[in-house]
Amino acid sequence: MLDRCSESVLMTINSICSKGYKLMLDEDFSCCDKPVFEIINSLAENEYVSLKYCMRGEYLVKPTIKGKEYFYFKEQALLFKAILIRKSAVYAFIGSLLGGIIVATAVILIGLTYA
Repeated sequence: MLDRCSESVLMTINSICSKGYKLMLDEDFSCCDKPVFEIINSLAENEYVSLKYCMRGEYLVKPTIKGKEYFYFKEQALLFKAILIRKSAVYAFIGSLLGGIIVATAVILIGLTYA
């Protein structure tokens, strides 16, 4: 997983460099705690971006397939968790409803036998 600054830089690279290599400047990226140089080098080492040129705040970069798919898989994981939570809530409701019906039926049957 990437940290918040790395995700922000990768998202910027994905949006600007969708078709191939683009020359980007430090100003193209939102402010982060770490220098942009370190973040882009880290992304290049982990194969999220391809870095051809880096000098004096200029970067010639393009996202790799791994970099393009990062946000897709992250979104899919969140969607899976949301579906799992929703299914659990529905099953819990149905289970409590059936449990209530069973207990009510048992109380009615016991009441009829002692009446």
